[in-house]
Amino acid sequence: MPRPFVHLHLHSQYSLLDGAIKIDPLFERAKALNMPAVGLTDHGNLFGAIEFYEAARRAGVKPILGCEVYVASGSRFDREKRERDESGFDAINHLLLLAQNETGYRNLIHLVSKGYLEGFYYKPRIDLDLLRAHSEGLIATSGCLSSMTSRAIAGNQLDTAWQLTSDFAEIFRDRYYLEIQRHGIDLQDRVNAELVKMAADLRLPLLATNDAHYLEACDHEHHDALLCIGTATNLDDPKRFRFDGQGFLREDGDEMAEVFRDHPSALASSLEIAERCNLELGIDTGRYQMPEFQVPAGTTRETCCPGRPGPACASGSGSRPTSRFRPRFPSTPRAWSTSSAWSRRWASRATS
Repeated sequence: MPRPFVHLHLHSQYSLLDGAIKIDPLFERAKALNMPAVGLTDHGNLFGAIEFYEAARRAGVKPILGCEVYVASGSRFDREKRERDESGFDAINHLLLLAQNETGYRNLIHLVSKGYLEGFYYKPRIDLDLLRAHSEGLIATSGCLSSMTSRAIAGNQLDTAWQLTSDFAEIFRDRYYLEIQRHGIDLQDRVNAELVKMAADLRLPLLATNDAHYLEACDHEHHDALLCIGTATNLDDPKRFRFDGQGFLREDGDEMAEVFRDHPSALASSLEIAERCNLELGIDTGRYQMPEFQVPAGTTRETCCPGRPGPACASGSGSRPTSRFRPRFPSTPRAWSTSSAWSRRWASRATS
């Protein structure tokens, strides 16, 4: 049986045109690999959160809900020119967030919603101001090569990278991890080396992750075609965006231990984070999550709507429905007789 390890950076099919992991096969694999918990971190959305949570419960695996959010370089309200590299890959910054509890999950919902409602510009983006206001109950990691910190390191802007790390560590006090990945990419090794220095000097924990986008090695070609669709290229294009490294599938604990044998603490952090995340949605306990309906002042829902909706509840303000809410099709006898006449006429034509 492989040693326990928790994947906390994982993209399901709900990472649209990017992830290729289906929910049910994911948990079949997780149980077979002795994984006590699994995280879901789709790009910019929580579309698969409930399906993931329920499937995890059925499989007896602890669900960890998160999101790899998109972060604007400045304000989410700015509409800066879209940056893309020559492969067509969108160069918006990434940040990994994981919900520890209900407060964190609510904050995560708020952040993702604001990304769509206020920061959407090609992608649903948030900014540092939102993170400062809604960081409670969330664990953050420095992210992949597309994160703000990694891009600063890759661009030899080391002062900026260190400042960003300090800023995130301030926002997520005792809840910020420096994420290292190894997929056989030279740039990744250079970024990891700087992150290890930061971890030592700033006393921040390392976290080993695998940027999982598909389950099995045989899924690589299918995933490559999926990326082509997402970036409007084709498999014959040598400059297309692609995953050139290895290990973008889910590896078991023994494989991860071999890859990160020089950083055992980074491996242990995956189990530590899994223990810190204890979100209970109450879906399987019969606790309903219903919206709070506002009734007119001085009334209650029971007195306002005793058994069936009345005029006072028609619009939530005590007013009667306006004409624009009247039925489109009148139910008068004349209307029905007219309708019947048309029906008889068409029936006679069909039989003639």
